[in-house]
Amino acid sequence: MFKTRTRARLLPIVCVLSLALLATACGGGDDDNNATPEPFDQATAQAFLATYSDIIHANYCDILVLCQDLEASIDSFVGAPDAMKLQECKDKWIAARLIYQQNEITRFYDGPIDDADGPEGLMNAWPMDESHVDYVSDGMGGVLVTGIINNAGMFPTINKQTLIDNNETPNEDSISTGWHAIEFLLWGQDDVDPNNDNGAGGMRSHLDYVDGMAPAGLPAGNEARRRDYLVCCIDLLITNITDLKNEWAPNGAYRQQLLGLPVAEALGKVMTGIGSLLVGELRGERIVVGFDSKLQEDEHSCFSDTSHNDHRQDIVGAINVWTGSYTSSDGNNDVNGGTGLMDLAMTAPDPSMATTINTQLTDCLALSSVAAISPWDVAVLGPTLPPTTPGREAIQALIDCLAQFNLSYSDLIEAFGVTATTQLQD
Repeated sequence: MFKTRTRARLLPIVCVLSLALLATACGGGDDDNNATPEPFDQATAQAFLATYSDIIHANYCDILVLCQDLEASIDSFVGAPDAMKLQECKDKWIAARLIYQQNEITRFYDGPIDDADGPEGLMNAWPMDESHVDYVSDGMGGVLVTGIINNAGMFPTINKQTLIDNNETPNEDSISTGWHAIEFLLWGQDDVDPNNDNGAGGMRSHLDYVDGMAPAGLPAGNEARRRDYLVCCIDLLITNITDLKNEWAPNGAYRQQLLGLPVAEALGKVMTGIGSLLVGELRGERIVVGFDSKLQEDEHSCFSDTSHNDHRQDIVGAINVWTGSYTSSDGNNDVNGGTGLMDLAMTAPDPSMATTINTQLTDCLALSSVAAISPWDVAVLGPTLPPTTPGREAIQALIDCLAQFNLSYSDLIEAFGVTATTQLQD
């Protein structure tokens, strides 16, 4: 299905309040006794930034192991494709994806994942025009011969460089790499009528990878190109995750850079990542857009019908750094007893803000977990006015909860006197 979209943007709520502006002009001028105290405890802030870095590194270590597990399953599958091995690849994709989503709090502040040279666009770009990669349904039981895989004349070699060169080219949604390209290659289009959806996502057959068994009408021999494409995708994803893990290692370049900044500047970056993810990206781009449009492909992980997992795990990622703890998938990379942003919030002029935000995050997590929200493409259907459906009611409650969080979190940013935002940056 072809997609062209201009993304909606929320009006920015930006809290830009420098520490310098908080200073009060006193008669003594340089008299240290008259200096305005810091709006938060510096030692606690430094401890929080250290814990934050530990959590991000532990998370990347976890993601890498899970993606290597996925790679092993993909290698086994392409070596001898069958339905059971394809399902194993899907299960491994979901397991790795759950942990990756907790890491998105590192975005939106020019960190190593999305600075000028960052790989985020190669890893998680979305929405995806799946016809850029492979065949799609013609809506009449047949297929449209499209995509890099089915155009050996223009793309004679399937390798990582081919995928990189053609990512977000020629259009923004011409996605050729990353999580969603792998997702599409495993599940195929989710073109099941949402009114009769079983929540299983697309129904791609393992036969798409067996020589001579792909759907009629496709160029002969492209099953091998499809196998090569899938292998290149996971290999590239692992390369990028490895690089990011190294940036956040105890002696990693970016960790040292972040911890070497003035505390208020570093804190502003981290708080921008949390706020922009939960408010600008999650609430605005991933939930409100699809809620308003009711379009199946406006959901984040539309091929696998796991968008509800994405939403929940983004909130889990924020709670990790809020509480200063991280629980890995196998227990090998847990972070316990660290200093969380909540601990720092308790040192603000009004400690009650910490309690309010803690309650809101807990509520948002609970609302993102209700059964009525899954599968997402079914949940968003229904009338826009009462009487509504349980799915839309549940989604609206989550939208409202994230909006309340935004107000409280913006107050905390202002109280800390740091430069941060809860909206996406152009």
